[in-house]
Amino acid sequence: MYQNENERFGSFVADLRREKNMTQKELADQLFVSDKAVSKWERGLSMPNVTLLLPLAEILGVTVTELLKGERLAADRQMGIHEVEELVTYSVGMSAEQQKAWENKKGVWKQRYWCCFGAVLGEIAVLIGIGVPLVEMTASVFLVCGLMMLFGAWACFGMEPRLPAYYDENPISFVQQGPFKISMVGICFNNRNWPHIVDALRAELLGVSVGYPPVFYLIYRFLGPWMSEGASAVAIAVQMTAALGACLLLFLPIVWMAKKYK
Repeated sequence: MYQNENERFGSFVADLRREKNMTQKELADQLFVSDKAVSKWERGLSMPNVTLLLPLAEILGVTVTELLKGERLAADRQMGIHEVEELVTYSVGMSAEQQKAWENKKGVWKQRYWCCFGAVLGEIAVLIGIGVPLVEMTASVFLVCGLMMLFGAWACFGMEPRLPAYYDENPISFVQQGPFKISMVGICFNNRNWPHIVDALRAELLGVSVGYPPVFYLIYRFLGPWMSEGASAVAIAVQMTAALGACLLLFLPIVWMAKKYK
């Protein structure tokens, strides 16, 4: 429906970029996106997030209206009601397409969650089947995987890829969506980094939940039990380090993406 408009928008962006002697990479760096994203915009294959329209227009030296229309407007030109309606419809359409894309992505992550949930249950069943005592898994596999799947459910089913507009206008270091809250000193959340944080956090939570049982078993297999009587100090230390490390890994995607797309 919006293909022609997207192509006009992309061609206009490309022309303006060349006028300023900028490469796609240079433009992308100023917007904190990838050069591949800019390439898709210019080819009319996708549109930028609506939160990027104002900074993109400022960088290219035009108004948001000119950017959306795909042409420069005379300073004294008055837009007619029909033109304004078309522009608003196009902007709303862009937002609707983005929302649909986000919902489709969330649907994919929901499927991945249930696949990982089934995989974790299967891994636990295998551990029990080969004779690993339940007491050995209580404070390790059950605890770590339980936490990962709990937060994973929130990330895949509850987290939204958009933050309120005031996050882009103020340095805010916490986000609360539903019953869960992320608060990190030194990190500012906004709509440039939040979508990337959401995807990275989802991948991290599901990856750790599936990957932890095999790690636990390898430690148990080669160092012996750690919760039973007579457990060695080495086995206890390694299992505790593995469990703590798995939980601390959750902070890495948040810090990495927040810094990369700040």
